[in-house]
Amino acid sequence: TEIVATGDRCSCIGKGFLRVTDFLKTYTQYVMDYTKVRKELFEAKKNKFFKEKLTEMEILAENTIGNFLILPVQRLPRYEMLLRSILERTHVSHLDYQDLQNSLTKMIRVTSYVDKKEKEFENTKKVY
Repeated sequence: TEIVATGDRCSCIGKGFLRVTDFLKTYTQYVMDYTKVRKELFEAKKNKFFKEKLTEMEILAENTIGNFLILPVQRLPRYEMLLRSILERTHVSHLDYQDLQNSLTKMIRVTSYVDKKEKEFENTKKVY
């Protein structure tokens, strides 16, 4: 299905992504801490009481803590895929087309930035 050029403000999300994309660089800290948190969680699960309570909460949530922890890590690539998908379905004459293209470009840069910082952090950890 193709999104038509209606000029309808509700169908323009490119500007919104352009405004918030730079703020997504804050995911860098979360991504760098993710591995550490997973290791600490692994250690904490050795405590029987903690493991039982965690299991109870996971049953109530119908999901595991590991699945919740990975969500922010997956968010940036998912935004990139979403923007690609919307752009593919948006007519070039649509009011939002250029902003969508710019948003996708920015999202790719932000995702690359976060990935680069994560790799730098991992390499620094290896040295020390």
